[in-house]
Amino acid sequence: MSETQTPNKTKKIIDNVVNVVLWIFLVFSILVTMVVFSAQSNDGIPSIFGNSVINIVSDSMKPQFKKGDMIIIDKVESDKMHEVALEIEKAYNENKENGPIITYYADINGDGRDAELETHRVVGVKLVSGNYYFETMGDNPDMSHGKSKEVHMSKVVGVYNGTRIAGLGGVISFLSGSLGFFLCVVLPLILFFLYELYNFILIVIRTRRENAPAPAAPAITPEAEEEIRRRAIEEYLASQAQAGAPEAEEAPEEAQTEEPTATEDAGEDTPEA
Repeated sequence: MSETQTPNKTKKIIDNVVNVVLWIFLVFSILVTMVVFSAQSNDGIPSIFGNSVINIVSDSMKPQFKKGDMIIIDKVESDKMHEVALEIEKAYNENKENGPIITYYADINGDGRDAELETHRVVGVKLVSGNYYFETMGDNPDMSHGKSKEVHMSKVVGVYNGTRIAGLGGVISFLSGSLGFFLCVVLPLILFFLYELYNFILIVIRTRRENAPAPAAPAITPEAEEEIRRRAIEEYLASQAQAGAPEAEEAPEEAQTEEPTATEDAGEDTPEA
C-alpha cells in the first residue's frame, strides 16, 4: 500500500467513526427531547413510546426500588378510574402480603398541596360511599416507620406493571433539567450540524476543483511571433545548405578524371628516333 493511500484510508475510518458517534448522539437527543416534551404535556409524567415512566427519587421502597431507578406504570385514564380501582382491589385481595404498587399525587415537601409523585405499595383498601381509598406504605421500614398514608382514587396516576430499569431514572431527571438538556441534547445537535456543514463545504470545494476549466494558453506577442519566424527561416536555410554541400565537393573530382594531362599528349605525338 502506498503512503498516499494509507492516510486516506485512516481518514475515511475516522470519518466513519465520527459519523456513527454523532448519529448515536442525535438519536439519543431526539429520544430525550421526546421524553422532556411529553412530560410537559402529560401532567408532568414522561412517556416513552406510549409507556409512562416514573423516576424514583428516594429509597422509601427499597429493596423493591432504589433512588435513581426508573419504573414503567400503566397510566390511569380519567374515564377508566373506577375500573382500575376494582383491579387494584382484586390484586390486593389476592395477595395482601405483597399488594400492588401505585403511583399517586401526594404532599411530600409539606407545602399543603398534593403536587409531588409518590410510589408506594397498597396495604389496605376501603370503599366509602362508592369512593375507593387506598392505604399505602413504603417497603423500607427505616423510612416509613410503620406509618401508612390514605390515598383517594382520584389521586392515583398509575399502577406499576413490573418493569424497572436501574439507574436510568437519575439520568432522565438530569436530562430533564436545563443544564442536562443543553449538554446532552442541544450541544450534540449543534456539533452534528456543524460537522455535516463542514463535510458539505469540503464536497463543494472538491467538486468545483474537479469541474474547473483548464487554464488557457498564454497569448503570443508580436515579438515572440517574429522570433519564431526568424528561427524557422534559419532552420530552413541550414537544412538547404546541408543538402547542397556534397554536390559541390564532387564536381572537381569529375573534372580531373575526364581531362588528359599535358604530359600524356606530348608523349603520343613524339616520333621514335
